[in-house]
Amino acid sequence: METTVRNTDHAMTFLNESVEKLLKDTTNHNERISALEKKTSDLKEENKQLKLQLLEANSYRRRWGLRLHGMKEEDPQENLRDMVINVLAKISPKIVGKLPEVVDSVHRIGKKKDGNSARSIIIQFSMRHFRDIVWRDARGSKFLEEAHLRLKEDLSPEERAARAKAWPLVQKAREEGKRASFIGAFAYIEGKKVNIDI
Repeated sequence: METTVRNTDHAMTFLNESVEKLLKDTTNHNERISALEKKTSDLKEENKQLKLQLLEANSYRRRWGLRLHGMKEEDPQENLRDMVINVLAKISPKIVGKLPEVVDSVHRIGKKKDGNSARSIIIQFSMRHFRDIVWRDARGSKFLEEAHLRLKEDLSPEERAARAKAWPLVQKAREEGKRASFIGAFAYIEGKKVNIDI
């Protein structure tokens, strides 16, 4: 009987020590898990900020360019730069003399397609001031409408996605009579940048 009690005491002591060790390990694991969750949360926030910075940098770089859509590809030896300068001269006649200097590079995007579809053209300006003049003059341009051409901002797929996401907010703000617009990928309402998850 005494031996059984002694053995039971030893077993109970061993079990108590094991339970205490398990509780201590669980506490340590919970602390580690909490630390990892905090680190994960911090990394997610840092990743979000880095994505925004990258998008802003990419957006800023693209503000020196415009895209021209609808210009047919008839001649394989076309002098695309001269053709584009002629189009821009009709959009913004007041800066026609400056265009050869400020239009830096012009090229079509992608591989040549079969059929009548024309590839879009990227126009890079050496001075953003003149790019902005052309962009302003293109809005409501009768020449572009009659020539079936469209001039658009040079936006990346990420910028287009960000704009699409922010568009309902911009539209609602405009309906309420507020100033709302886009600069690159970012929406601004009454001069304040709208924060959206990208």
